[in-house]
Parts: sequence; C-alpha cells; structure tokens
Amino acid sequence: MHKSIAALSALIFCLAAATPGQAANVLKFAAAQAINWRGEVINIEPLSGFYKRQFFKGIWTGNKGLSRRGEELIAVIGTAGADGLDQRDYLGALPADPASLAGDDLSALELYLSQAALHFSRDLFAGRTTPSISEPDIVIARKQLDTVALLGSMNKNGVTSVIDQLRPAQRQYRALRDLLARTDDPAKRRKIIVNMERWRWLPRDLGDTHVLVNVAAFEMLTESGGKTIDRRKVIVGEEFH
Repeated sequence: MHKSIAALSALIFCLAAATPGQAANVLKFAAAQAINWRGEVINIEPLSGFYKRQFFKGIWTGNKGLSRRGEELIAVIGTAGADGLDQRDYLGALPADPASLAGDDLSALELYLSQAALHFSRDLFAGRTTPSISEPDIVIARKQLDTVALLGSMNKNGVTSVIDQLRPAQRQYRALRDLLARTDDPAKRRKIIVNMERWRWLPRDLGDTHVLVNVAAFEMLTESGGKTIDRRKVIVGEEFH
C-alpha cells in the first residue's frame, strides 16, 4: 500500500496489488478514514462501528469472492430503477468479475459494498441530497438510519427484506412505483420519479388522521384510519407558493 497525494495522505490510502488467497478481512484498513479504490473514495468512518462488532470480518465477501449476501445485495441494488433511482450511483465502480478479486482488493470490495448498501438504503428511506439541494436548504427533518443496525439486519435477515421495509409504506408510493413500471414516456416517468422522491422525504408515519393536497387536481383529502373521510376542492396559489 502506498500513500496518496500529500494533502490527503493522512486520510486516503491507495491499495497495492492483491495477494491471492487472503480472506476478506478489513482490519488492515480499520485505522484509515478513507481509502481510494478503483477511483472510488470509500469512507471507512461510517462503517467502522459495524466492522468492529464483526471483528473486521466481511459479510459480502469471502475467500472466493462474493458471498451469498454479497450477490443478493448487488441483485437488489440492480433493481434501483423500480424506485426511480440509478444503480450506477451505488455500484458504478463494481468490477465485471468480483470473483477474480483477492487480498486487498477483496477487502476493499467488502467496504465498497457496505458503502453502497448504506447509500442506497439512505436514499430509499430518507430521500436524496445533491450539490444543489443539501442539508441546510431542507426544512423537513431528514430521517436517520443506524448504520450498525442496518448492516447487521441485512446480514441476519437478508437484504431484500430490509430494503422492502425501508420504502415509504403509503399506498400512494406503491401506486407510483407500479405506474413507473408501466410507462415508457420520458416526461411522465420524470414526473412519477419526482413524486416518489417527495414521498421519501415525508415522515414515515403521517398520523392516523392527516390531510393530503393534490395540487394538480385542486383537491384536498382528509384521511383517517386508512380511509378518505372528506374530499373537497381547494384554491391553489401562484407557482412560487
């Protein structure tokens, strides 16, 4: 392993060539804040608590490449498009043949997949932030995930079941997800994806009784106990409002 450029030498480490036969154990990189692998910066700090509990043993990888959980994770993230997300945002640096990796590369793959699992889960559960829309610009409190609990649950219960629980539970989100699968029109898909993202930002529990306003339809619904108890027309203000 060699040091990266001077300004980042204390934080980011580049990986040396893999040594065949070494197990996927991330202990070697536990002291680093980040590593640079295949042009991708992997932040170690958010993952360190989980791997300390694991005694630095991998869950996505083993001596021969991907584990069963690793294969499941890649398959689940591969369906990100069904939720209006792009799998390339999470697995863009994944090599074509992960089974060929060994040594340091295999350990880095382990960390890379944990980071991918965390980012995908957060985006699906709490909505995305971008350079143009960052945390200080948002007045809705962003929902938080416990990294240790998340990765531990994926290891124990499976990635599919955990991801299913992270999606918004409201029927409107499920309806949008179904609609996205049934349309090829780019403009309609964009509108659906934007509205799915809005649902991800909302609280998980809207309360037993709550009000929903359909701006496009100039309509307000009051729902209680999962049923619509009142429906009426409303006046929608200027676009700015």
